[in-house]
Amino acid sequence: MPRYLHTFSYTKDAVRGLMAKPENRLEAIRPLFEAAGGKLIDGYYAFGDIDGVIITEFPSNVDVAALAMAVGGSDAIASLNTTVLIEMDEAVAAAEKAGKLTGVYRPPGE
Repeated sequence: MPRYLHTFSYTKDAVRGLMAKPENRLEAIRPLFEAAGGKLIDGYYAFGDIDGVIITEFPSNVDVAALAMAVGGSDAIASLNTTVLIEMDEAVAAAEKAGKLTGVYRPPGE
């Protein structure tokens, strides 16, 4: 099943809610990921430009998009980005295929 990397930042109200009622948010959101057809693999809080990172598995991009819409539509998330992850073997296969495509692509203006 494809894996995805989600990065997010909370709104100020959500941060205040976490401070008022600290909880393990992975356990709080796990049922949402499962209801959307996916599996929450792991998650971490982060310092810097984002507040957290979550790794998931989903059967399709449609399932991931539905989850992103549901979460993004809440007032708790200020930003949410999702990146499709590919395994190393897939990356090697992509590089091999890209090598065969060299010279086929014509840049704009050429």
